Amino acid sequence: MDVPPIVRNPSGTSKKKSWSELKGVVAELRRNLMALSSVIPANINFRTLSDGRIRIYFLSTPPNGWETTLLYVDIGHTDDITPKRLQWNLLLEPTISSLTSTSTSREVQLLLERKRLSTWGISSYELHQGSGKVVFPASSTLYQCHDTGFHSGTVFPTELRICQLWAAIDPQICPQNSDLVAYVCGGDIWVTHTVSLHGERLTYAHDGRRPFSDDPLSAGVPSYVMQEEFNRYQGFWWQPNSEDGVYRIVFEEVDESDVTLYTFPTSDSVSGGEYEEYRFPRAGSPNAKSKLKLVQFTLSENLQISDICIKDMQCPLTYAFPWMEYIVRVGWTPDSKYIWTQLMNRLQQRLEVVLIPIDNFCEPYSSGPSSPAGEEVDWKSPLPAISPMQVIYRETSSTWVNVHDLLHFLDVTPATVSFLWASEESGFRHLYLVTSSLLGNSVNGVRDDTAQTSPSSDEAHTGSANLHPRIVNKVALTAGEWEVLGRNLWVDTVRQIIYFLGLRESPLEKHLYAVSLRSPGNLMLLTKRGYSYSVDFNQDCTIMVQTYCNIQELPTCEVKRVTQTCTNGSVNGLVLTSLGFLLEGGTPENPHYCPSIYNPRLHNGEILYAMVFKPHNFQLGVKYPTILNVYGGPEVQTVNNTFKVS
Repeated sequence: MDVPPIVRNPSGTSKKKSWSELKGVVAELRRNLMALSSVIPANINFRTLSDGRIRIYFLSTPPNGWETTLLYVDIGHTDDITPKRLQWNLLLEPTISSLTSTSTSREVQLLLERKRLSTWGISSYELHQGSGKVVFPASSTLYQCHDTGFHSGTVFPTELRICQLWAAIDPQICPQNSDLVAYVCGGDIWVTHTVSLHGERLTYAHDGRRPFSDDPLSAGVPSYVMQEEFNRYQGFWWQPNSEDGVYRIVFEEVDESDVTLYTFPTSDSVSGGEYEEYRFPRAGSPNAKSKLKLVQFTLSENLQISDICIKDMQCPLTYAFPWMEYIVRVGWTPDSKYIWTQLMNRLQQRLEVVLIPIDNFCEPYSSGPSSPAGEEVDWKSPLPAISPMQVIYRETSSTWVNVHDLLHFLDVTPATVSFLWASEESGFRHLYLVTSSLLGNSVNGVRDDTAQTSPSSDEAHTGSANLHPRIVNKVALTAGEWEVLGRNLWVDTVRQIIYFLGLRESPLEKHLYAVSLRSPGNLMLLTKRGYSYSVDFNQDCTIMVQTYCNIQELPTCEVKRVTQTCTNGSVNGLVLTSLGFLLEGGTPENPHYCPSIYNPRLHNGEILYAMVFKPHNFQLGVKYPTILNVYGGPEVQTVNNTFKVS
């Protein structure tokens, strides 16, 4: 039976707190700790200004403020010998807080909950580094502003002219044209030109007027499983660049027809009142089905969005990969010629990395002026030659394959593709440099008579000959009985140096390491033992922001310059110079809240780690009520050497 703690007042008498008083104490503590959490700079981005300064953007709660907003600091040309607290500057007018404090829609609330983000203030933003355009969601709509970098004052955001029927989520600025902003609204993808103010709906998967149970399709929105279990919240991806004046977006279309529908009463409903419907795939029941599509458009002379065209894959992924259950990751190669995707089976024992050339996407044969609706397609006629889909890597396991974000393409040629990848084939996740060969860029488009009854079975068009990876070279960059963390990877392509976070020093501490592509296996530790780190780099890996803490010290956020003193690309020549602090930690006001870490060794030699929170008036020999909290799920480590803010 739980027993309320006993506290002693100055007179020496004992007094039991009531449950209401205890709840108040806990609520106050959590408020203080969460306030600390919101102060730590997050969503860090870098931008090089025209005069050479580096501007660092981040989300935080400003001094004397209570809502998260967008701030920045500037780093000058020369290093200050004495690091100091860097001056925070508000980018947005303070009046923007009135826009972010209003109630949010159900869709936005669910998204923020899955991302573990606060519903107060600005929770995310998009920055176009070339132009300085910033777009962020607030109050179920979108706002934009333009940071020229020539001033030190605030800017006032303006509301984008968008569809107002539903909440706008996941805004993304076109990489090659900052005037174009795509977003998801009502289960479909829209795009707006921020100069001409012309907007168009690009997809028509979701109707929005039918009952929830009869409207299972959506475009650009990942399924619940993808968001909650695979940490992918993005459902569409701009092509980085194009040479033909066509703007392209590859997107995921999700079909939840087979996902079980559940109905719940709303929290404020009375008997017979309002209810909400959700689709949730319980264990063993059908998941949502996904497919990749491509939508493209052009801009007219008067900046109107025109020539919108949706294209399907000529060979569906489900046919080429019948074992596929999940599309876990998607993106574009740096040359914009391929779409890459990671596919996984339901048991999560097989994962393949696939390259899809753009010409694999084509207009449906049953539509268009050359093939009116209802007209049969002549499968004997020659089809346009297409480049085959190609599998460039395969990962299998007798248990399961962990999904990570450590895929980075280094070079793509007509003959080979080189990329960084992380594998657990040794028993621990480590980095590898992989080179795979690519087959020819065209196949014979003529179908024979044997394919008439099942056109999609044509081996030439499915590229089944290309569905086996042909690895030319695979070099282990790291090794040992420790793990490379699977969320972040930064590559200095000029100096051929890779930066990553890992657990080599201790499973309780995340540290930053560097390894050179020219000398695999030669690692350099760049952070201090006794702390746990999170890190952000600018694009050329010359400036970094590191946030570090331990169980006894509050988080500190420091800006450092990274220089290379060796000309041979060795990591031994790396030098980190402090440029100042975004946030200085120190010890908490009440150290009694800090836990202690224990590491008992089992009979088989294995070490377990435990964290114990003791009462502030702890006395040896006194029995206290104890709560044992164990999380047995993957990728969540509750015992570590970090300050506990919640």
